[in-house]
Amino acid sequence: MPAKDLLKPASRLLITEFAKRGVALKPTISYQLLAAAYGFWSHESIAQYGVPFEPFNEQYVNGAKPYFQLGMLRARISSLLGVDAEESKFLTLLVRDLLTYHYPLRVQALRILFDDAFTHSREMIFKILSAEGNGPTSLASAEIMAKRLPELPASTLAGHLRLMRNQLVDVGRGVRTVAEFISSAPTWIWCYPSAFMNEAIPSLADVGFHTWQPSDDWVPGGVNPRTEIGVGFVLLQHRSDSESPISYTVVSGVYSLNSTTSTPAWSDVKAIGDIRREVSGFRKRTLPELLGHPVERLPLVKLCPKCGDLYAAGAANLISCSCPKG
Repeated sequence: MPAKDLLKPASRLLITEFAKRGVALKPTISYQLLAAAYGFWSHESIAQYGVPFEPFNEQYVNGAKPYFQLGMLRARISSLLGVDAEESKFLTLLVRDLLTYHYPLRVQALRILFDDAFTHSREMIFKILSAEGNGPTSLASAEIMAKRLPELPASTLAGHLRLMRNQLVDVGRGVRTVAEFISSAPTWIWCYPSAFMNEAIPSLADVGFHTWQPSDDWVPGGVNPRTEIGVGFVLLQHRSDSESPISYTVVSGVYSLNSTTSTPAWSDVKAIGDIRREVSGFRKRTLPELLGHPVERLPLVKLCPKCGDLYAAGAANLISCSCPKG
């Protein structure tokens, strides 16, 4: 969904909530405050860099909470609204809470990290996201770009899929490799799935470390061993299930930082199998509702007969094989 469509409800929310404080907020100013909340100097810069946003599930702990630039936001509130220091502080925290709990929204950092569309703007966007304090953020993606974490074994969705293919996964019917799972039945791939799909949580992980929050489980090197980052996609198959007429096997993937040595390194990608049952009568949205279309319209993962790589049919711009292009 375009950023403007996601930011419009946030703008309306800010206008409504500021009015309750007796602060009249023009729509143009509301967009400037939204931009500042995420570290961007202006709303126009968000459009210039094509920054993607996504709703997130506030109950999802693995990197769900967005990283706000509260110092910049407070300065912009003071300058644009002319309020005193105490009111500026209150309104800053109000914006943070609104964008965390009432209309949860975050920058889609994994897409920026992995998608070739951001090749020329990636460095600048992450520099903005991690600018405040010039220290570690809550995003592993930003830490990687700032070279405070090592590079991942792969830098694209296709690379992650290539590394996953020989990993073992338990899909409820015995352990097999991801490649064997894909070859057993039609398999769809959802790139950058919704955070409201609980089974996708490992693939959406983006958890950095905080050197200013020491804890008992820290190890030499100052890196929290729970630092994780997902592969940015899930694999889906229909499955027969006596408990639900519509159910899917879901395979996700995640890297964890092995920080038990003096030179932390990423683990091999871990493939995780799960089962999603679409049960009528529950408030949980179904996959078609989350997608906006039937699951069958997702790209199918196939094996290239020439190079042997896996690729996404119909989405080669995201996941292509190794065959020469053109």
